[in-house]
Amino acid sequence: MSSARHRARLHATIEALCPIHGTSGNHGGAVRIDFKAEATQQQRDAATAAAIAFDWSDAAQLAWDDANQVEAGKDGIDLTADASSGSDAQTRVIRALAIVTMDELNILRGLWMSFKGEVAAATSLADLKARVAGLPDTPDRTAAQLRNAIQGKLDENA
Repeated sequence: MSSARHRARLHATIEALCPIHGTSGNHGGAVRIDFKAEATQQQRDAATAAAIAFDWSDAAQLAWDDANQVEAGKDGIDLTADASSGSDAQTRVIRALAIVTMDELNILRGLWMSFKGEVAAATSLADLKARVAGLPDTPDRTAAQLRNAIQGKLDENA
């Protein structure tokens, strides 16, 4: 496994504990931590302890990669976040598609609730038929309509 990925994990681990300019080092070798001036002695001690205890194994790296991918995925699907802030194009399109899908499901849920209300209010089969016939149609969506809906959601969050 790439030692560059291990070093990036080491840097992220130490940076979470202490203000640093950077780190350098490899498995089996000394690790150098370049502390920022504002780092307290307690922060420096915690960072040094983390560097000493750092797990250079591939298994630890894979676990860290998986956890970061999950967190990145969660950030990507935060539908309440400002979609224009730091999101890549693919994430923005996926977010827009998810919102369009949610909107369509809400239309169907509304129709279902209307249907249930009409069934509950019907007094006979003929009355039920008339009530259901009065519900709005839900025509099929075209690819062009889907594309326009997604573009509309992207424009809303541009």
